[in-house]
Amino acid sequence: NYIERRLNELDELVRQGAADRLHTISLLWEGIGRQAWPHVRDFYASDDVAVRYYSARAGLRTGDVNAAPVIGAIAQTEGAALRAAAIRELQYCGMSQAVRYLLPIVSDADAAVRVAAYEALRAFRHPVVRSRAFRAAADPSQVNFTLDVVDCDGPPLIYVQRTRHARIVVFGRNMPVQLPMFYAHPQGWVTLNAHEATGDLTLMCRTRRSGRFSDTLHVPARVPEMIRGLAQLPLPGSSGVVEGLGLPLSLVVQVLHALHEDGTIGSEFIVESLDIDRLFGPADQQQRPEADEIESIEQAPQRESGDFRNDGGAVGGE
Repeated sequence: NYIERRLNELDELVRQGAADRLHTISLLWEGIGRQAWPHVRDFYASDDVAVRYYSARAGLRTGDVNAAPVIGAIAQTEGAALRAAAIRELQYCGMSQAVRYLLPIVSDADAAVRVAAYEALRAFRHPVVRSRAFRAAADPSQVNFTLDVVDCDGPPLIYVQRTRHARIVVFGRNMPVQLPMFYAHPQGWVTLNAHEATGDLTLMCRTRRSGRFSDTLHVPARVPEMIRGLAQLPLPGSSGVVEGLGLPLSLVVQVLHALHEDGTIGSEFIVESLDIDRLFGPADQQQRPEADEIESIEQAPQRESGDFRNDGGAVGGE
């Protein structure tokens, strides 16, 4: 029939090595749907990683569970082309089995793919990502930022997301603060110190209205607990002791960056870049080509696979 004839033509194009057409061919397969599965599955074991990716992408987007291991293997392969794109496909596929391929990646040596995997696992609401939102001291009805702690191995990493909902992400729930230490903000807004090599951190800040120093706050010498102490509203807890300083996101990030710079926090520190695609999305919105457009496929506009589903994630590109 007509569809089968078109599918055979697509198969032939792929076998001829149409590397510059794979993105469009994949969209055509996707548009045809499940009827294309026997054809796309023939390419899941291709020696060409791009052919594997684009065929499995079409399968995954149309619900073929056999495509998940193919995309998962690309996502987990160090240095593989299209790796970040594969992680995003796992994020959006809606298949629970995608999680098994994402979990090892949050401990990867590559910070960019770790962030992409974290975003995917957060979208799945996986318990490896623990979240806590902090209210703004100036207006408690507003969220200051959310702290996400990723329970993983791998090199220590702190990531600051600035677009959409502001987040500070700590990779490693026991990330330590090296003691002894002392930090004073250049304008005197906040001070942290620990005179001994063991024990807690002492935190205090200067209030903006009165200029007085707050009561001192003692927290464990771990980065997640330090952030909680800096950001939590200055209200008494069940014990009657104030549990936070209520600092804004900008000041918390300044403290983290300063401690990263002087080695007190021995982690990589990444702040999300504010490029145009992250703020407003990709400039073009490519339409899926119809099957009868195969003849003009060479002229079809191409777009990088990493831009196909732009949710404003952190890592783009391959």
